[in-house]
Amino acid sequence: MPTNTPEHVKAAGRSLLKKGIARVIVTLGEKGCLLLTADTERLVPAHRVKSVDTTGAGDAFIGCFATYYGETGDVGRALETANRYAALSTMKPGTQKSFLDRAAFEASPS
Repeated sequence: MPTNTPEHVKAAGRSLLKKGIARVIVTLGEKGCLLLTADTERLVPAHRVKSVDTTGAGDAFIGCFATYYGETGDVGRALETANRYAALSTMKPGTQKSFLDRAAFEASPS
């Protein structure tokens, strides 16, 4: 399905919900991420930073999301945290070397 407009993204997500997927999360880069469930549509805004290199931001997002969701069970908070972590990962060139360790991330300003 096309995903080049917000409406297309939502339609694609809803098609997955109709197939039995309980929750769909779509990363939208500088626009944040979108959570879709049968009764929820929530856009989580991006964390604004001065980006240098976006390579690896999706990996940073999903790793952070999985960690925080696994620890807290709070999907909304995990999405907000993952958006911030992914944004911060774009402030330096490269991928893994631009990822903050947990202590540095938790000490960084919100």
